[in-house]
Amino acid sequence: MLVLLLLVWVPMSELDLYEWFYEVSRAHEDWDLDETVILLLLLPLPLTWYTWRRMREAQKQTERLLELERQLSHARKMDGLGTLAAGMAHQVNNQLQPVIGLSELIVVQTAEEDPRLRQLEMIRDAAMRARGSLDTVLRISRRRNEFGGEVDVTQNMADLVDMLSLSCPSDVTFLPIISDALPEPKMAWDDLESVIMNLFSNALAAIGGAQGSVTFTATPGQMSGVDGLFLSLSDTGVGITPDMLSRIFEPYFTSKPVGEGTGLGLWQVQELLRNVGGQISVDSQPGSGAQFKVWVPGIFRAEDNHWTKGSVAREAAG
Repeated sequence: MLVLLLLVWVPMSELDLYEWFYEVSRAHEDWDLDETVILLLLLPLPLTWYTWRRMREAQKQTERLLELERQLSHARKMDGLGTLAAGMAHQVNNQLQPVIGLSELIVVQTAEEDPRLRQLEMIRDAAMRARGSLDTVLRISRRRNEFGGEVDVTQNMADLVDMLSLSCPSDVTFLPIISDALPEPKMAWDDLESVIMNLFSNALAAIGGAQGSVTFTATPGQMSGVDGLFLSLSDTGVGITPDMLSRIFEPYFTSKPVGEGTGLGLWQVQELLRNVGGQISVDSQPGSGAQFKVWVPGIFRAEDNHWTKGSVAREAAG
């Protein structure tokens, strides 16, 4: 409409037609020339409004189609991941059988006072966790959330902290700070362990071969009035650039060289948390490390009218 008015106004101004239009309109007042010209100038308004409305509808339709296409692409990736996981689960389970069986046999045959017993138990437990990780991938791809009864949060968290400490390179200082009253998470322990292990692995990768530290904290806390478990894992690594921050949770996205990363770790973390109503966020600046914050809702035991809690008291540097 503005363009149309300019097309009318500029020629009339340049050719000095206003005076002529005024004299003609006054000399032929019976023609209703003023009203006729105004009506002609206003005719494009309905057309302009109709065109704008159709453009808005077309834009919304395009956005809906793009969102449906994105969801379809994501569903196809999930189907592909589920098929791959099912095949891998059978193969890797077969390969883990001798590791689990022989390690269990050696543990039974080893005397309790033998200092190597604890290491043998960790090998056996690690093999069992590997089997559990396969089940985790299958649960994610099938959009299922399965968690059992009460778990020993105290012992499980203590074992996990020990394993993380042993996994740290000599140049990296591990600082676990665990509260002495943790709620039982509304998540299978294997899944929660997978969340922590993925974040821990990424922290070590961010530090690389340099000296640095990884801090892991676990404390109880509320979010939106719901009791739960707060986890924080921060590192002193290279940090994350702003353009990567918007994509780190996408499946198959990785900044690692080809062959060193699948791009499924953080996506798996987000999906596991989303399935139980948890949340994850990240704060990072290039060159200043990164901090991942996780919240997992706790389990409320109606029969006991309380939130289940474990007890862990650890503040140590590994």
